[in-house]
Amino acid sequence: MTRADVQDVLVTYRGRMRIVSLLPAATLLLIPCGFPPERTEAELPPLTGLPGWDDMPAVRVLDGPAYFNRPGPRVVDGAEILADVLHR
Repeated sequence: MTRADVQDVLVTYRGRMRIVSLLPAATLLLIPCGFPPERTEAELPPLTGLPGWDDMPAVRVLDGPAYFNRPGPRVVDGAEILADVLHR
């Protein structure tokens, strides 16, 4: 991801973060296509500096490529993971 890509993401999501941060008891799930959890977490610093980020009740990074972004039997595992994350 280049600096320009990060800027595009920040511009696109800045307003949405404000909306998300206003939701009561929201859990923000980060499940990017093609990024394993380690890469997603490495890409977080530009988002964590946005206004409202620290007010988010819960932010979870999930393994999109393994459980959510492709059809197949692991989608059932993904649903179980979602149920567990959302009921914590």
